[in-house]
Amino acid sequence: MRKVAPLEKALEPYRAWASGLRRDEAISRSNVRVIEWDAKRGMVKLNPIAAWTQDDVDAYIADNGVLVNPLLSDGYGSVGCAPCTRRLLEGEDARAGRWAGTSKIECGLHT
Repeated sequence: MRKVAPLEKALEPYRAWASGLRRDEAISRSNVRVIEWDAKRGMVKLNPIAAWTQDDVDAYIADNGVLVNPLLSDGYGSVGCAPCTRRLLEGEDARAGRWAGTSKIECGLHT
């Protein structure tokens, strides 16, 4: 509910939405296409940076002065809501700190 329900309401007047999903973020995202049909919402889903790597993201941030969540420099590899996010342990995948202790791999926005 923390972000899924508000997104659903915000998307109501639209026929398409865009996300920041990237193929290199997780195995579950490895087949993300740039343009997809979101059957759950009955609309087009755009993933414009699907083919970007972390190096591409880092370069874009540096080249364009994008503000970055300070938690990413404090041991968090991926930032979600407070109850669902923890610092990474040594050697863990960047998304390992999300939904720690659960079997979830996605928040609900992209499933």
